Amino acid sequence: MKKWLFLLTTSVYAALPPFAQSTKEIKTLLSEPHLQQLLGSAEPIRHIIRTETGYLLVTNQYTLTVDITYGSTHGIAGPVPFSFTYHEPILMSSSPTWEQPNQP
Repeated sequence: MKKWLFLLTTSVYAALPPFAQSTKEIKTLLSEPHLQQLLGSAEPIRHIIRTETGYLLVTNQYTLTVDITYGSTHGIAGPVPFSFTYHEPILMSSSPTWEQPNQP
């Protein structure tokens, strides 16, 4: 009985499931004032792509790489703490390669 109780108590002190963690990260990323400073308020975000080191944001004119660094939860339940490192936006050509041309 003691082993079962131990398993129940240790499972409570876990990080968020991956979906919840990534949702928290994306919401935080989009609410960062620094993101708007880098891209400008006139740039709509078209794609958010998860990469090995963080996120790639694609707008009409730019791509922006954002690295994410994770902290320690110290055994506390909830989201894993994280911080962002922003790279300089890269101006794209007028026709991104991943878009398909309109077919007649």
